[in-house]
Amino acid sequence: MTNKLILAATLLVACDGGKDSGDDSTTGAFTPSEGEWITGEQSVISDTCGLFDDDDKGGDTGEDTFSLEGTDGDFSTSCTLSGYAFTCEATTEVIDYASKGIEAALTLTSSYSGSFDSETSGLLNIDAGVACEGKECDFIEKALETTLPCSASLEAAISFSG
Repeated sequence: MTNKLILAATLLVACDGGKDSGDDSTTGAFTPSEGEWITGEQSVISDTCGLFDDDDKGGDTGEDTFSLEGTDGDFSTSCTLSGYAFTCEATTEVIDYASKGIEAALTLTSSYSGSFDSETSGLLNIDAGVACEGKECDFIEKALETTLPCSASLEAAISFSG
């Protein structure tokens, strides 16, 4: 479950059309540096789920949009850049345990946002939630060692690495 919710180490940002980083002189639009971005200092704001750890994630961009995606391919969301700020589409994943004989389904939701301080640095915010539906959610809570529903929030510095 943790692998599906964490965006903690790698953010790839590739801008459209080979444009230089920074302010685009023709439109005045901010464009972050093209290439790989990594997270630095991280601060867990809250985490009643026990979700956040050191898993990796990454992404690609267009001119005013980009995507965040898991380095292992298990996660992806589209993001929109507005000035120096970005917001991403919320993601929802349902894990149904019926095939394992357990009457329970987890719903995992995540949202991502943040801002760039410059062409080479910024801040990423992650908010996540987990809920359970079904007769055997108590079994899932015991297995995960948490009380459901739960939520978590993290912010991390991001920087361009090339």
